[in-house]
Amino acid sequence: MSQSFAPFAEPGVASTPPGMSRRVVALGLGLLIVGCATPQRPHIAEPVWRGRLSIQHPEPEPRSETVQFELGGNATQGWLSIQSPFGQSLAELSWSPQTMILSQGGRVQSLHNLESWGQRWLGVPVSPHMLFNLLQDSQATLPSWEIERRGVQQLRLTHRQSPKVQIRIWVDERPGQTPS
Repeated sequence: MSQSFAPFAEPGVASTPPGMSRRVVALGLGLLIVGCATPQRPHIAEPVWRGRLSIQHPEPEPRSETVQFELGGNATQGWLSIQSPFGQSLAELSWSPQTMILSQGGRVQSLHNLESWGQRWLGVPVSPHMLFNLLQDSQATLPSWEIERRGVQQLRLTHRQSPKVQIRIWVDERPGQTPS
């Protein structure tokens, strides 16, 4: 039996099972590689919005989703993070004048425009620009959308054309507001 070098182990006792150190090194390298491939949020000290989204898709197959969101930065450079109700990361979108990156399910991809992300997710063109506009301007209107406001904390958007997607937004934290 060959012994591995372990300065704090008892003499004559192997400190790790054979092959374990190779697995640990391989795991560490794998995590390092995955960490390098994950896009980082832009480092900007801009407003951050936190809340919940409820999305109802009545067609072609009725379904609904409820997610948490964080929206940071601004329409030119920022990020949108989508989490499950339990806090599990579902997707992260980051953008700047030069790039648009979507990280979802361990995959990272570049996007041609931000509306394509909303089109894939909701079936209608929705972008973070639209969210910023709605959250910052209480008089904002959007073509093809009916907007119902309930104070500053809740919005209901209904897409007038097919598919008739309905999005409800509850704002839990606004820029400059401490979390409740």
